Amino acid sequence: MKDKFADKYVLVDGLRAPAEIVGLAIKYGYKKAVSIYEVLALYKNIAPSTMQDFMLNPEKMEKTAAGLCARFKKTPEEMKADLNFAAVMFFCGPSCIWSSMQIICDLASSVNGHMLGPKRTSE
Repeated sequence: MKDKFADKYVLVDGLRAPAEIVGLAIKYGYKKAVSIYEVLALYKNIAPSTMQDFMLNPEKMEKTAAGLCARFKKTPEEMKADLNFAAVMFFCGPSCIWSSMQIICDLASSVNGHMLGPKRTSE
């Protein structure tokens, strides 16, 4: 699995701190690992409980989004345009279950793994 997804965006979750789970995924060889919290910070209104997931701390949310963009050397707009997930990986239980399920459902229903991309149809 690592060889197939090593150079593609992989959504990861399972530990409370985004840096820890991303660091673990990178150690396993997933170079473009992105945590649930980073997605929540980048797409601020993607899930109803986003602010609760950040403990009502907008500065923490901004810092998380900035860290993601800095890691990939992209602006928030470039990051959003480029962020097409090829896989989802949980290392243990999700850190924020409701937001995690919202994001995973959004990704699973998309045609191309993009959070705001076109959705699958029944056709």
